[in-house]
Amino acid sequence: MTSSVTPSAPTRACSSRWPAPTPRSPRRTRCAPARAALFDSGQHSGAEANTAEFLASEAGWQAANVCLDIHGGNGFVDTWDVERKFRETRLYQVAPVNNNLILAFLGQHVLGLPRSY
Repeated sequence: MTSSVTPSAPTRACSSRWPAPTPRSPRRTRCAPARAALFDSGQHSGAEANTAEFLASEAGWQAANVCLDIHGGNGFVDTWDVERKFRETRLYQVAPVNNNLILAFLGQHVLGLPRSY
């Protein structure tokens, strides 16, 4: 008996393949509405905005890596669109603001560390 593989079949394993939560886990973004309220009230929200962008880019990159691991060699075939998403998630780490600059901003303005650039 041969089994047919549907395009959605490889993604069924995604839930069991997620890495364990880390301190920089995307689950920390649950208070996004409260952070948006800061901006709406006119308060400085640069640290919150940078943190949200950093966590979103890291979560996207982590998800793209898991997806590529699941699809294996087929992840690089353009019919699955995995390779396109993989490239796009890398873009979020360098544009519009590089993740290293975000970490430097947070270190200087939130943690009070000396300027590192």
